[in-house]
Amino acid sequence: MSIESLDKKLKMIYTLVEYLETSGNMRLIKQQCARYSQNKGLLVYTFKLLIDPILFTEMNAELGNSLLNSPNDVIFLVKEVVFQIVTLLELLPVEVTFPQISVIIRLIQLPSLCQSNTIQSSTDLSRLSAIHGFVQISGIIIGMTASSKYTQSTKYRCPDVECEGHHGNQFIRVHVTGASETQTIRSDLSCTFCWRRLEEEKSCRYLSEKMVIEVVPDKLYSSGASNSYRIQAIPVYLRDDITRGVELGEKYNVIGLIRKDIMGENIMLAIEANNIMKVTSETIPTFATEIPKVITDLYEDCKSSPWSFVLNLAYSFADQICPPGTYIRLKMCILLSLVTLLDKQVEYYIYDV
Repeated sequence: MSIESLDKKLKMIYTLVEYLETSGNMRLIKQQCARYSQNKGLLVYTFKLLIDPILFTEMNAELGNSLLNSPNDVIFLVKEVVFQIVTLLELLPVEVTFPQISVIIRLIQLPSLCQSNTIQSSTDLSRLSAIHGFVQISGIIIGMTASSKYTQSTKYRCPDVECEGHHGNQFIRVHVTGASETQTIRSDLSCTFCWRRLEEEKSCRYLSEKMVIEVVPDKLYSSGASNSYRIQAIPVYLRDDITRGVELGEKYNVIGLIRKDIMGENIMLAIEANNIMKVTSETIPTFATEIPKVITDLYEDCKSSPWSFVLNLAYSFADQICPPGTYIRLKMCILLSLVTLLDKQVEYYIYDV
């Protein structure tokens, strides 16, 4: 490493230490270490830090730009800083090694950058799929899967008992944002000391929670939006602590990275969430209290039959989300449930027919 590169890295480290201290993350690190001291024999020590990219960029523009566009490089640098902090302050046992430290950065906001990093439709998802930086999407959750398990971390060991890689915690695999299960758990890893094939210690595998939600961008229901086309829901992967407390029908702002899953000849695009925040302060667009003309016309045409109006209403209900004529029974149940909630003073996101 050249002197210029070393000087640049030292400036970044100084900025990181200063930001951790002024932002309160240093206190979070000490609190997490205090909790870890009560659990002996942990394989991985995970530190979750909250970072404001705007303040971060003001302190060091180059480091802030790297965080937004090459987050993995910054996360590795933060990991080095955190390891030095817990080592020098003796916050963790002395035998803890660098591979045992895992850092998760949660962004509390993301600058819009002239909407260039904002997902408003599946077209934007495809357009931004080539970038490696953070994107954001704001919308309503219309679907979610049940929680399932994924491998957050595991340990590998060299089979040669005389090799240095056989002892200690030399080879630890931790899930990286956007990686699949097969990329985390691999059978082609080699020992860096003797180049033998590493073997996984499955007893050290640590599992965590994950789920997939479907988010409809708020462009769908914003005022003045065109109803002449159907906007596809965006799949979003949630992991660990951010899977808790997510509710259907609520509006959230999601910050994350675009991931690509290759399935045969198809490429599936989704967002791997870095953070998800419920939108509560924004005023929900108010809907007209009068019945839309399209509904009154439909009623006049179908009032000769007691069931025709209900069936036609369910047929065309939410045609921006799913094709007309599909999910008839589900749509009828949704309409009936909305009728039972009309007397409650609760604001709901209701799509116009």
